[in-house]
Amino acid sequence: MNEDGEKAFDIDIISESELTRIFKQAHQALWGGGKRNQSEAFDELDKLIFCKIRDEKRHRPKKTPYDFQVFTKETPEELQKRIQKIYEEGRVFDPEVFREDIKLNPKELETVVGYLAKVNLSDTDLDSKGRAFETFMGSFFRGDFGAYFTPRKVVDFIVDVLPIENDDFVLDPSCGSSGFLLHILNKIRNQADNLYDSTNIKEFEAWRSYWHDFAEQKLYGIEINDQIARTAKMNMILHDDGHTNVLAHDGLEPIEKIQKYALTNKSKGYANFQKNHFNHITTNPPFGSVIKAKEKAYIGDFDLGKKNFDWIFTKLNNVKLDDERDSQKSEILFIEQCHKFLKPKGFLAIVLPDGILTNSSLQYVRDWIEEHFRIVAVVSLPQTAFTHTGAGVKSSVLFARKYDEKETIAIRNLKVNIQDDLFNDKRYRGEFKRLAEAKAKEIKSGDLTIQEINEKLVNHIEALRNQSKSSESTLQRASASDARREQTEVWTLNVTEKQLIKQAADKIKDYQKSDEYKLWKQSINDKYNEQIEAVKEALNDEYLEKVRQKAANYPIFMAIAEEIGYDATGRETKRNELDEIGKQLKEFIKAIIEGKDSFFASALI
Repeated sequence: MNEDGEKAFDIDIISESELTRIFKQAHQALWGGGKRNQSEAFDELDKLIFCKIRDEKRHRPKKTPYDFQVFTKETPEELQKRIQKIYEEGRVFDPEVFREDIKLNPKELETVVGYLAKVNLSDTDLDSKGRAFETFMGSFFRGDFGAYFTPRKVVDFIVDVLPIENDDFVLDPSCGSSGFLLHILNKIRNQADNLYDSTNIKEFEAWRSYWHDFAEQKLYGIEINDQIARTAKMNMILHDDGHTNVLAHDGLEPIEKIQKYALTNKSKGYANFQKNHFNHITTNPPFGSVIKAKEKAYIGDFDLGKKNFDWIFTKLNNVKLDDERDSQKSEILFIEQCHKFLKPKGFLAIVLPDGILTNSSLQYVRDWIEEHFRIVAVVSLPQTAFTHTGAGVKSSVLFARKYDEKETIAIRNLKVNIQDDLFNDKRYRGEFKRLAEAKAKEIKSGDLTIQEINEKLVNHIEALRNQSKSSESTLQRASASDARREQTEVWTLNVTEKQLIKQAADKIKDYQKSDEYKLWKQSINDKYNEQIEAVKEALNDEYLEKVRQKAANYPIFMAIAEEIGYDATGRETKRNELDEIGKQLKEFIKAIIEGKDSFFASALI
């Protein structure tokens, strides 16, 4: 009982469905059918959930009422002051979570407190409240932001496979609402459960320290959208912390700039946002977002942001292209950014659109991956894997292990040597030369119209020359004056020839502007380009085969999952092939770490 005679009441642990319902009711009350936009309503609800959790964790004498409740003998304004005090205390402790004041009027705040007051958020099962929050925010963010979160079954599979321990540094550079981070934290909690008895007073601190220190010091996230980043922090708070290392920032910015931002925003782990630092990276970057060089200067900092990848083109034209691209897709740049963040021998698990793994135009991306990572596995997901979240791109999960710099240099040098040897092979170089010369000769000759113009010119000039000729005997009898007259006729004829040649050239130039000529020239280009492409394809196929034999001669785990525990609507199904794939892949990764992966070669290649 407090000084106003208000009695304490117990707060209740509730089910996932009930908690989802309460979250939706509270949000609906704040949205008010359009009174404020849904984004603002979500932000305000986040702030009150933050206050609710802080109030539950504050120390208070037994039988003292919680502050986060509606008292019988107080006005809404008095309640607002008390909630605001909780919020301000929290902001002092966690200034990076919420920078703005609570914007609700007293009546709105009273309504939401009434919905949340009886709920025990601290002790409600982690999975239940996590799923409730994700269910609620998932539908909201898809509608308001077009953000698509990774389904839990896929996240579970990826996190379970990776050998993450509590002394590893882990990052998601495009963390969204922190789905990967939360599942990783749960994995470390489960490890703690297996090592310590949390119900034993003597072991409780060791149990809590095992996972809580990991959450505060080892687990990191970056999210470009400020509101989604705040939601990620809130999600982490619901799961008992780890939120202080989630940054609202562009994960593709230079890493030094990210670290500086973390420092200025008082992130406790700012020093860990650095290159070559993380043991594991798990991420599902945004697909299809185009990063433009004129808007993001950092494109030029990426190898994959430059035009230096078609080795046959550079050989044929004797050039080295390293100009910055005008634009690049975000998922491609994230592959390289993850490489920068990872330690050598660190593991990357990234969800990618299948086009990166299959499209011929993106061979340069696969080449880059092959030079910088030991490809561990490719697990194909069904077309419907992301349908219920609002996305429909066919995707796969790429697992890879970072090479150290010496390994990358060695692979690049080996590739250059293979390229030089093959390009200088007379089978290819001679054929390229022959086709280039034949193409140039045919275009120079022109089509039938141009050939006819040239033939008429030659015939006309030849007729004029024959007409002006004098027989040798006539020239011998000619007088000096006749000889001078003959020289004048020859000069006149040369002038006439030049005029005729110019007239024919002008006629050809005019004709070359016609659609008829352009179509003909295009057909010639197409004919020879098709033959050149065939030679290039044969050359590149031989090149890739030699690279596979010499530079990537190791087993790769390949799997196709057609049933993954839910259907296109998100409804759970009985069969999940990811479970069995995960067991096998976990053993394969273990073999790689132990240097025994060659055992799998015959079965997997």
